[in-house]
Amino acid sequence: MKFTKIEKEAINYLLSELMKVDGHTDVHEAATLYEINRRLGISVNEAEESFSMSFEESKNTVKEMSSSKKRHVLNLLNQMAATDGNIDFTEKELIKSIFSNF
Repeated sequence: MKFTKIEKEAINYLLSELMKVDGHTDVHEAATLYEINRRLGISVNEAEESFSMSFEESKNTVKEMSSSKKRHVLNLLNQMAATDGNIDFTEKELIKSIFSNF
């Protein structure tokens, strides 16, 4: 699936936030982020630029995506949440907050 530059940045930002929300980041989560970025064609520069976005900007970018892109982003977020073998309550809540009010 093709994403715009800003969509890629929003995805990277949200995945990075999801990695941190449970209070720890492990090597498997970092590897998952790297692999997702590689598959989506997110460059190192785009990944770095994503951190200038806010949570609300990233969430609004996802909100403006097509239904199929939103489903893809939801799948990516669920993949990241499950990477460490434990989908934490805070991870579930973050995903829910991203997709609320759509």
